[in-house]
Amino acid sequence: MNTNQSTNVAGGLFLEITPLRNPWRWSFYNELLYYSFKFDGGYRDDIAANQYTITNTTVGGSYLNLNTMVRFKYPVGQLMLYINGGVSNSLIFNETNKIKVETVFYSTDNTTERKTFSSSKYCLGYGFGLGAIFKNYSLEARYMTGNNFSGISALTISSNQYFVLLGYRF
Repeated sequence: MNTNQSTNVAGGLFLEITPLRNPWRWSFYNELLYYSFKFDGGYRDDIAANQYTITNTTVGGSYLNLNTMVRFKYPVGQLMLYINGGVSNSLIFNETNKIKVETVFYSTDNTTERKTFSSSKYCLGYGFGLGAIFKNYSLEARYMTGNNFSGISALTISSNQYFVLLGYRF
């Protein structure tokens, strides 16, 4: 199967809540993040010289994602290094979910199109990241995973996402 990866820009807002005791070490970090993805794949199944099937699948959508994390910070010179992890709640909209099958038998061509799978509008996941803060800027590498955005309980479809996040604090 020939596939491609999705690389897009994400944007969002965050709120960091620090406890009164030892505010430079631990904090709760909440963010509202918008991002989208699109995945295409296809293959050709040759049955005979004049009989074959071409299958193309497109899955994608836009996410509104609420991440709730715990963050541990450690100062190193002018940098504040941190590690964080927590849960992710995602709502999907503008969904693309289709499979197109073209069957060719000699000169007869038959094309069908349908949904790839039954999908859910909600996805629960988790993630963790490593980053640094310098003055008002932050840079973070983050891994997020979510499970079962399929609407069928027996069909588990997980998503793995990698982010490089650049932030600015007002």
